[in-house]
Amino acid sequence: MVLADGLYFDFASAVAMALACGLLKDCMGSSSPVLYTVLFPLWAVAVKSLSKRISFDHILVAGVFLAVMIFVNSAILRSVPVSSSGALSFLAFMRVAILESLYTAAAFIWIGPLLRRVAVSTLW
Repeated sequence: MVLADGLYFDFASAVAMALACGLLKDCMGSSSPVLYTVLFPLWAVAVKSLSKRISFDHILVAGVFLAVMIFVNSAILRSVPVSSSGALSFLAFMRVAILESLYTAAAFIWIGPLLRRVAVSTLW
């Protein structure tokens, strides 16, 4: 959702929607209370600034970037001691992080064109 916010909406809307997504995830999750509230707007700003340099028009480019973004986000979350849920071996972390990245990117590639149509429609 944060990637779609950064790609398809203007800067203020993207940051506001990413902040709302972060607040919702923090309220419903068991991690640190402000971790996603801080990370999601930062990701939206990063996507917005990179979209000026990299063309995300092709859905596969956006999907690969999303996979990298999810992997880096998992590494950041695992490195914060407050948010980690206990000891996890490096190989188990890599397996989970890579599979999470690939599945999320595959879902975005499948759903991305629908998100683009909704974002450019007159509903907003």
